[in-house]
Amino acid sequence: MADDSSSEVLETNAFQMLRSECSQVLSTQLEQESHSLFSQLHALKDKLERLSSNLHLTKQQIDFFAQESEKASEGIKDCNWRFTKEICTEMGKIKSPSSTLMEITEKFLFLLDQRERSWKTFRAITHNYAPLKALMNSLNLDMISEEQMNALLPVWKHKQSVLAKLDRVSKGGGVLAEWLCCCVEFRLKNETLRAARRKLPELERKIRAQMRLIAEKNAQIFTCEEKLASAKAALDGRPSTPSDTSFNSTSLSLILSEDACIVLSPRHEGTATRGLLAQVSPRSKANLAFPSFGSPTLYNDRVEGVEFSIDYSTGDGSKGCCHSRFFCY
Repeated sequence: MADDSSSEVLETNAFQMLRSECSQVLSTQLEQESHSLFSQLHALKDKLERLSSNLHLTKQQIDFFAQESEKASEGIKDCNWRFTKEICTEMGKIKSPSSTLMEITEKFLFLLDQRERSWKTFRAITHNYAPLKALMNSLNLDMISEEQMNALLPVWKHKQSVLAKLDRVSKGGGVLAEWLCCCVEFRLKNETLRAARRKLPELERKIRAQMRLIAEKNAQIFTCEEKLASAKAALDGRPSTPSDTSFNSTSLSLILSEDACIVLSPRHEGTATRGLLAQVSPRSKANLAFPSFGSPTLYNDRVEGVEFSIDYSTGDGSKGCCHSRFFCY
């Protein structure tokens, strides 16, 4: 009988040791997984921050270039208004224009898609003021070709010096130079505005996708942390989850033998319970049932007591039985 009890105690201790080692390995693996998930989450948040910053800058660009495009558009309208019939007629009277004025009128005719761009052609056009103004007002700036832009860019880049030269020669030439510069500026800033607006939906889509990834990673971290807490609780020998409770019930069933013989751990040595149960006869053990603490009817049904005799080996009355249903003291 003592050999059987010792064997079961050894099996229980081995099982507990194996359980502790498995919990330790699992806990280490989960800690590594948790660290990896947090690193991934940090990288995802960094990318989200960059995307958000890019989105903020793009919105600022849209606001800025929308205002700048509007300014350029207003500049075009202002130049159209300032290019009056009197100024147009005055320009047509010039017989010997400067090189700067001839350059401006040539580019002006090029922008209006005129094949002939000589000074003579320009003078002839000035005599038809209404058709000329109609061409200027109907100009589609989005249809300006790359060749036309390349021809106009030097005027836009050196606007101040060009205007200073024309100011001494022809007022009308200065108005046309400003008109050309406003056309170039509107085209450049409007292109940037449209590019930023095309970029905006893509950035918003990427941000939404990144936020979904972050939410999924947070869910993975939460699950991993729950598993880690359960593993540490099992390692400490305290139940914290239903899985831990089922594990303890399983280990309890392994501790009990088929004939319900109770195996006590060393901490029960010398107690009244140990002394009394050691005196239970084999026939009484067959009828002794250890209570199921998980049963909902544990305290509802009456349980018949087990009658057996007690041997007061010490003779001093330090051990005794209360004749209760389950425990002796």
